[in-house]
Amino acid sequence: MAYREEIIPVAVGLQRKMSREQDNNWPANSGESDGGNVSPSDNPDNMEDVNPSATTHSGDTATSSIRRGRGPTKMPIGLYTITALDADGNPTAPESALTPYSNAIGVIVKDDIPIKYRHWKTRDPDELEWMVPDRDKELAWERLKRTFQFPEGSEELAKHKALQRMSLSFKKFKMDLTKKFVKKGLTPNFEDPNYRR
Repeated sequence: MAYREEIIPVAVGLQRKMSREQDNNWPANSGESDGGNVSPSDNPDNMEDVNPSATTHSGDTATSSIRRGRGPTKMPIGLYTITALDADGNPTAPESALTPYSNAIGVIVKDDIPIKYRHWKTRDPDELEWMVPDRDKELAWERLKRTFQFPEGSEELAKHKALQRMSLSFKKFKMDLTKKFVKKGLTPNFEDPNYRR
């Protein structure tokens, strides 16, 4: 029932090695001993859990290592059929398509709209060259339609709302880039999937 835990320092961090002294008596997550779930914390001989990815030891000092982020959002795979829209043009059914729809809008904006543009739309004649061209907006809409089918007769309403949501996503993406890089005088790491096409 008892097991022993050895912590072996490695160049990149810690490696946890567990050995079971009595394999036959150890319940393997089946709760055979008392009818309930057994966890290593139930064992009084257990040492405190160590998360090898969160801490590294070098000599006497312990420092936190850099945690990886969740990674970039990816374009949903497959074809989704939107069965209902609200009065504004937002999809409401099926619920399983709502999150992929929002993700797709963000991915399309980041992938297909160049960051050189300052505005999604503008009325200022001096800023027209910095506005996202209508052809880019049409291409973004066409890419969204390759993954999502909309109810018959409501495509124009869906398009209007989708482009509106793309404009908000574009604005947020530009604000995030400004906050993370421009204001700090940094350059994005273009090897990072978040900033690569």
